[in-house]
Amino acid sequence: MTEINQQTLADRLGLSRATVSRCFTNHRAINPATRARVFELAAQLGYHYLDLRTPTTKKRKESTTIGVLIAYAGMFRERDRFENPGQKLLDGVSQLAQLRKAQLDVHYVDPEETTLEETSYQRVKALHRGGWAGALLIYSFPGRIVDALLAKFPCVSLVEQYGRADMNCVDVDHYRGVTQIMDLLLESGHRRIGFYSPSSGLETYWTMNRFSAYLEKLLSLGIDFRPVDVINVLPASIVPEETGLEQMLTQTQAGVTAWVCSTDYGAYSVTAELAKNGLRVPQDVSVTGFDGIKPPNDLPPVTTLEIPFREIGMTGGRRLLDLIQAPFDPAQHIMLGGRLLTGKTVGPAHLVAPQRRNAEAS
Repeated sequence: MTEINQQTLADRLGLSRATVSRCFTNHRAINPATRARVFELAAQLGYHYLDLRTPTTKKRKESTTIGVLIAYAGMFRERDRFENPGQKLLDGVSQLAQLRKAQLDVHYVDPEETTLEETSYQRVKALHRGGWAGALLIYSFPGRIVDALLAKFPCVSLVEQYGRADMNCVDVDHYRGVTQIMDLLLESGHRRIGFYSPSSGLETYWTMNRFSAYLEKLLSLGIDFRPVDVINVLPASIVPEETGLEQMLTQTQAGVTAWVCSTDYGAYSVTAELAKNGLRVPQDVSVTGFDGIKPPNDLPPVTTLEIPFREIGMTGGRRLLDLIQAPFDPAQHIMLGGRLLTGKTVGPAHLVAPQRRNAEAS
């Protein structure tokens, strides 16, 4: 097995070894975005700088070490079709760490594991030897893991609220974001608007938050709510992604003129499926997303709510450092505003939904 070291990271990222080394020592000359790229690749490859060094007592007292746990079973790679927002979160976290002279220890863990005794958590040595002052959690973790981590040290969740009062969270304001999207669709004449979410094996409270905002907007305006136009939200009706896209096509033929998707990934999947079946976006159907990630090369940019990932990372890091100093502070849920990006996937509504056309038709 090839040894993973700083030169390996430098070669993979096209950086000098000196630049990589300076990333791990919070050198002020290093751009936070570069530091985030290095931290992310190091976590993916299992290289952990803090495990390889023995700090002096003086340095240990002067520096606070923050753990960053990223719940993702695979690895984000450059060939992935969709942009990885986790790197933007790390960008903000690393910028805050540099400003506050804190050390970061970044690890990927398996989101399906439910105890700290399982494989991916056993690899995180600081969890079992007391090397962290606190932890930032990126993406969705099982409740038992959250309980176990909170029993060890302060934690702050980024972009995942968990629906629990004792958890400090920094996230986008889902309600305001979906309201902006719905307002745009309503102004364009849409009255039958569906809600689509890709299939997920994990609990994602942000999906429910975005759906709740969608539902409240419909009801507040007296617009009929049709449960059949909601796909992959309620736990009892979760279906595989392929089946969900088939349901989306069926409801489009039944009269849905616009789809609010819980994520940009979902929006691009819907756009591609509609095109494959001869339906044009936005001429026939409008589609919106939520995230603000870069579009795949073969699809037009979706109209979406851009999440301020870097600001969330910085704010989450700042909140965690405050909690380390005052661990019994009441929990806070900090919501940051997003920005509506008007892409190329929203147009005027049609009075009658288009009939599905043969994909080969001209």
